[in-house]
Amino acid sequence: MNIHFDRFRTQEKIEQLLGCYNLENWKDYKFALSTFSTDDTNKDLLLDYLKEDTKDTYFKGIFSLLDALNDLHNGYSSWPVIKIYYSIYYFIRCYLATNNLACIKNNGFFVIPILGGQTKKFNEKGDHKCLIKAFENFFPKCVWVLNHIVTDNKPVNIFKWLMEYREIVNYRSRSFSEPDLNYFNIDLEKLSDWVETYLNDDDYKFCFLKDHCLIAAPVRFAYDTRGQLERFLDISPETNSLLDESKIKVLEKLVKSAKIDNSVLNKLI
Repeated sequence: MNIHFDRFRTQEKIEQLLGCYNLENWKDYKFALSTFSTDDTNKDLLLDYLKEDTKDTYFKGIFSLLDALNDLHNGYSSWPVIKIYYSIYYFIRCYLATNNLACIKNNGFFVIPILGGQTKKFNEKGDHKCLIKAFENFFPKCVWVLNHIVTDNKPVNIFKWLMEYREIVNYRSRSFSEPDLNYFNIDLEKLSDWVETYLNDDDYKFCFLKDHCLIAAPVRFAYDTRGQLERFLDISPETNSLLDESKIKVLEKLVKSAKIDNSVLNKLI
């Protein structure tokens, strides 16, 4: 199926640097990718591409999260679980990028340190598990790795728990729960208040509690990622936004529809 879409700039440039100009042949460059490292002739350009890619990915994450909250406000709970998980997936990619780590695909999942270092291949089953494994590998002392949600008396990484929850709702459950709101245990009439609480949860006490983590974790992780992006993208006080005006307007509509205080959006963009 030949559908045109804008691919990641960093992925395309690395393909070209390795001599691949036909995507159908990309699998033949797997070994070359595994041994690739940047140098002074290409790392600045790759870093610029990674920054542009990351802004686009962050928009996908924030849009997915706010769209989920808007669905919740309007009485739906099944598809929001899926959107919430995907927001986490996008934020993890962004968080890696803020440490100059580019995710590259070639019949497998590779992470390339753009400013120099050895390319690392992750061999988990599927891109999503590889991405979470990469996060654990590169940030072993991060609060999102050191802390766990306890379920069935077993500690589980919060990202893996959210991924599992999404798989249950999306694939394993024979039907969606609507009109019942089975997946969320907070008072959704106070959704805006809860979101602000989670956003300001500097102790992360809600992020790993079963009754709260489904919203608390992605909201707070978005905020943490935004902080990393501010440094990575060198956002000035004058600019003070990761996104262009047209994308901000789209997000403002979602926030307004979800009856969430606009201060939440301001902290996330």
